[in-house]
Amino acid sequence: ERAFDGVAVVSQAFGHAWTLNGTPPRAFLSTLCAWDVKLGAGERQTITYWPVGLTKALWVALAGLALAAFATWTWVARRPKRTVAA
Repeated sequence: ERAFDGVAVVSQAFGHAWTLNGTPPRAFLSTLCAWDVKLGAGERQTITYWPVGLTKALWVALAGLALAAFATWTWVARRPKRTVAA
């Protein structure tokens, strides 16, 4: 293996949600993500994608689940107890 000095291009639509080791991309041919890369022998790079609104959406979903659980618990607690006639 030997060192590499070049450009990494991801075959995905350009978006600021992509990162390479925490670094946002630059546009390559107006549609693809690209980063200037300098790699030593045996080094690894990590490309990640986290959409902008995903964090807020997950918190809203969690709040909705908590509200549904609370509503269900309240409904079950207020139901009249049934007795079985012997």
